[in-house]
Amino acid sequence: MKKLFTLVILFAFLFVSANQNSTAAGNRNYAEDIQPFRIGLKIGLPNIAGGAFEFVTPFVENKLAVNASLSYIPFTGDNSDETWTFVFWDIGLNYYFFNKGKGLFAGLNYARLSVSFKEKNMNGYYTGPEGTQVLVTNGTGEVTLGADLVQFIVGYRFIWGYFTLEPEIGYQAGKMDNRADVVITYSGGKAREQKEVPGSLGLTGISLGIMLGVAF
Repeated sequence: MKKLFTLVILFAFLFVSANQNSTAAGNRNYAEDIQPFRIGLKIGLPNIAGGAFEFVTPFVENKLAVNASLSYIPFTGDNSDETWTFVFWDIGLNYYFFNKGKGLFAGLNYARLSVSFKEKNMNGYYTGPEGTQVLVTNGTGEVTLGADLVQFIVGYRFIWGYFTLEPEIGYQAGKMDNRADVVITYSGGKAREQKEVPGSLGLTGISLGIMLGVAF
């Protein structure tokens, strides 16, 4: 997973760097013809809802694009002292088969999602710095569990003027981390622990999404 993520980041850096080295005239024509920047709202699974971005590079006759998305969704439980936070982000590459920066495409993404649970007014003994037991009074506890995913997607990008629509469907493979991070914050500092997660949950299955936004 880490090697794939590093490779995707390297490709994205090379693509953006190459675009910056293009001539000014070439950049103007390129931007007018392709509308390489696409920004909007993406709704689907597993991201739920969040921002999305795509940049069409000059490579492979303007058919190769870098994409990314980010979702951050906090919500409060039945008890006002309890809050949940869902975070999802991905980065990857899209290849357009027939047209420059639009139409039918296939993509490969690396994704990371995490769910955090936070509770206030916690009391009890917890493992503090250097493994010592610390008595916590009115502390705040947070548990975070994450997952790494690889996604293969197929979609179609429509562009009408400055408006863009992009539905997609895909297949993803990954699993939840086998350890959950536990952080207890109190007046004297922070107590950190890692808890084993028995039987790490697999996340293999279908992914869906639709992106609405602007192209320029």
